[in-house]
Amino acid sequence: MKKLKSSLCAKIIAIILLCATGVLVMLSSAVVVSAYEVGAYNKSYTEYYNDTVERAVRLEIHNNYNYDVNEIWYEYDNETKQDSNFRYNVYELQPSGREKLVHEGLDKGEKTICKTSLYYIHAKYKDGTNYSEGLFDKSSYFQIMEMMKGNKEFENIRGFRIDGYALPLVANDRIYRVAMISTEVYNLRYTAIIAAVISFVVFIAIFCFLISSAGHKKGEEEIYLTSIDRMPFDLLTLIVGGAGICCILFGFGWGVSSDRFEYIIIAGVGTAAAIFIAALYCMSFAARMKKGGFINGVWKSCLLYKLWMWLWGWIKKGFKACGKYIKLFFKYLPASIRPMAVAVALIILDFLILCFNSYEFDNQIVWLVISRILLLGGILYLLTCFKKINEGMKKVTENGESCDINTKYLFGPLKEQAENLSNISDGIKNAVEEKMKSERFRTELITNVSHDIKTPLTSIVNYVDLMEKEEPENEKMKEYLEVLSRQSARLKKLIDDLVEASKASSGSLPVNLEKLELGVLIQQTAGEYQEKMAEKGLELIVTQPEEKLEIMADGKHMWRIFDNLMNNIIKYAMPGTRVYLDLEKKNSNALVSFRNISNKRLNVSSEELLERFVRGDSSRNTEGSGLGLSIAQSLTTLQNGDMELSIDGDLFKVTLKFKTI
Repeated sequence: MKKLKSSLCAKIIAIILLCATGVLVMLSSAVVVSAYEVGAYNKSYTEYYNDTVERAVRLEIHNNYNYDVNEIWYEYDNETKQDSNFRYNVYELQPSGREKLVHEGLDKGEKTICKTSLYYIHAKYKDGTNYSEGLFDKSSYFQIMEMMKGNKEFENIRGFRIDGYALPLVANDRIYRVAMISTEVYNLRYTAIIAAVISFVVFIAIFCFLISSAGHKKGEEEIYLTSIDRMPFDLLTLIVGGAGICCILFGFGWGVSSDRFEYIIIAGVGTAAAIFIAALYCMSFAARMKKGGFINGVWKSCLLYKLWMWLWGWIKKGFKACGKYIKLFFKYLPASIRPMAVAVALIILDFLILCFNSYEFDNQIVWLVISRILLLGGILYLLTCFKKINEGMKKVTENGESCDINTKYLFGPLKEQAENLSNISDGIKNAVEEKMKSERFRTELITNVSHDIKTPLTSIVNYVDLMEKEEPENEKMKEYLEVLSRQSARLKKLIDDLVEASKASSGSLPVNLEKLELGVLIQQTAGEYQEKMAEKGLELIVTQPEEKLEIMADGKHMWRIFDNLMNNIIKYAMPGTRVYLDLEKKNSNALVSFRNISNKRLNVSSEELLERFVRGDSSRNTEGSGLGLSIAQSLTTLQNGDMELSIDGDLFKVTLKFKTI
């Protein structure tokens, strides 16, 4: 199909077929319409033929009668009569009801096959000028005649009747040719419907092919524009429109109501030429659209566009010059006085116009409307500018986003304020980027250093383990090995926590979200830590609803969160107190809360406790790295949750919030 679209020969053949099918559509449609108008689909051939001949006779009457009764009627000479099947008589209708023969065109003894009558009226105005009215049928004639008789402007009103006759169709005249063509139309009335439908479908298919192939040329990958496609589109439209109208007028001027087959051929040629021109025009339009769209391909190629751009350039220069002087004037005014100066200028101008046009009320109203529109436009402009600047400030203050305000339509202090705000937001953005860069560097440093420490630490742990397996006899040696084993394990856990905290805070930990039932996880946690809490003298109280609460979370990370929080409680809770683990649903969120009474006074804020390496006891006598709460918060955030820590005296409370599903 691509090769076919690029083939010049295929396009030429398609255009020829398009013209042929278009002419066929026109001719077959004309046959169908003509047959329908004269009733060929619901009349017998005899009725249809007689009606056709009668219409032809009426047409001959219209072509031959003369409005001026003082002139001699058109007389057929003997030679003309031999070449015609048409005859007519003219009668003047007397007021008494009698008829006076004015013109006799039908010879006595001539046989006729059709007769029809038309009427017309001739009168004079009182100033002597002639008045003629016609042609009518009988009922219309008598109605108009009665109306004219009642009108005193007319005098000498005369009525005429024209009787037209058709002789047996022997001579080759207009009536004969119309009868022959009508006979062909009657015979082809059903065939024409089929031909019209088929030819129209083929015409549309060929037209679609030509449109799709427009701009394609063999050997060219991109859309190719011919010399016609490079012409200004409005000039091409003018040329094509003029040529198309000439072709249509030429064709239809010969073909419409024609009684000769050769005239119909001429009409077909005119139609084919119009279709050819229209096809080239549509293909050019399609190629331009494919090349650059309507704006670049069509509109910008027009002479009107170039003229408009030339005029617009001068208009812009004029506005620019006016704006320059206005800007210079306002430049030396303080910013707070400029709006007031504009308002005062409008008030003074209103006063002057009211004084000098005290008697022209309409002009006053017009000017007042214009001045108020200008004042309203200025107010709306200022409000729009303030809104734009306010939105930029809101982005900076609320979200810390970069604020790049478009200052194209801002002027004076408003533009300066917008630029200053953009500079502030850029400074904040740079600071945030530097902070993030520093955070990433710190995370990478911790990860790398921890990795370097773990290598010798692993060797220490392994050798301590080997020495313990040797079972030394010296008790001091056993005590030293036990200390080394315990401290190396603590150091290894500290390094693991440090690496995990860094990864969790930077968001580099993989998270596999899946359905997780919080009630089951809480029961597992209670069962796991029931014995450990009993050893510390703590009573664990679990509260949860009967309904299932499911969330999307990573089970491994959720268990680490619960483990860190429960270990934190075991380390710092006051013995002999209760620990509360509650689960509830609030709105569409699942809330898990951990509450306990602290063993020692909490002299730090909740925000400080969530920082790394911060522990509840400032003396740091308890074991722990101070990373448990920070890791729990980072893991909660990674799973689209929220962790809130609150301290009320010695009451320590952590609340986890997740969306339910």
